[in-house]
Amino acid sequence: MSNMSYCRFQNTASDLADCLYDGDPMSSADEMEAAKHLLSLCRQFVERFEGMGLDRYKPCQRRYCDAITTGAEYCDDCVEDMAAEAEEEAEGQEA
Repeated sequence: MSNMSYCRFQNTASDLADCLYDGDPMSSADEMEAAKHLLSLCRQFVERFEGMGLDRYKPCQRRYCDAITTGAEYCDDCVEDMAAEAEEEAEGQEA
């Protein structure tokens, strides 16, 4: 079953954790080959994403947005949403 693009990393992280903590690649030759392939993919993943500063991004107001791909701290939609929320909060405090 393929991962939906909007939750691919979430699903893969969960599956990878299962492999790491609950998997036994020695259970069959096929599993051993798959584990070797997974190791290669993990190395490629680290090479591709290391240094992108993923840890500096704050959680997006929307669960899925383009902030991570554009390098912005927040996407334009989130900035607009946060400004509207701040305005509503300020109006509420004035009342």
